[in-house]
Amino acid sequence: MGLHDAHIHHNQRTCLLLTLYYIDQISVQMPHFVLTSLTCHRFVIAAIVVSSKCFCDVFSSNSIYAKVGGIPLAELNMLEREFLKVIKWNLTVSTALLETFGPASIRIPLLPPLFIQRN
Repeated sequence: MGLHDAHIHHNQRTCLLLTLYYIDQISVQMPHFVLTSLTCHRFVIAAIVVSSKCFCDVFSSNSIYAKVGGIPLAELNMLEREFLKVIKWNLTVSTALLETFGPASIRIPLLPPLFIQRN
């Protein structure tokens, strides 16, 4: 892995950790918030948009994120604004705190999928 590749890998990891941190902050601000199969991808795409814009010098436009996420641009713009309001625009986090985040640290309860695959 070259220096450029290592830098890209580090940036992706940092954006992922920021995404997890922001999701955790939502769970603190809204303790009764529950993800469902209908809201999960919308929530995650909003968190990714916010973390990418916060950390990365170069990021995609909301229209690209909306297309990839399969949601209308207007909805993504609204989700981003609401996400930022809930976390009170607090986008900074220390490196030490960020390093403590991983999938096991997220406090949002997940509901079982609405559609159950039958044999």
